Amino acid sequence: MEWPFTNNTEEDSISVNQRMLRKLTERTLTLKERPIKDKRLAKAFGRGVERFRGQTNYARIQCAAKVSLDSGFLTLVETGDSLIEEINREDVFDAIVAAISTDTNTEECREYLDKILREGS
Repeated sequence: MEWPFTNNTEEDSISVNQRMLRKLTERTLTLKERPIKDKRLAKAFGRGVERFRGQTNYARIQCAAKVSLDSGFLTLVETGDSLIEEINREDVFDAIVAAISTDTNTEECREYLDKILREGS
């Protein structure tokens, strides 16, 4: 599996944080050069993800483990440090929705996050 997916769902937080920081460092230049529109879009998307994850009462690591997403990636998404091309990938978008939604709000979550991406493009 490759980023942002992982099969290491039982890692300790130190390993997760080290990988997340490495990824953040690798993309620092890309993040700085992003158009303002993309920065705002990533922040808005991250707030939406955080909102829905909060409704589950699960920690980020628990949500990520449900769908084999790297919990460090979910952190980057929630803080607005994800790349639009990452979250726009259909498999990644679907995994994010599955990770942060419940049985009763999956469609609401999908529509809400999709609307953010459509309006921001």
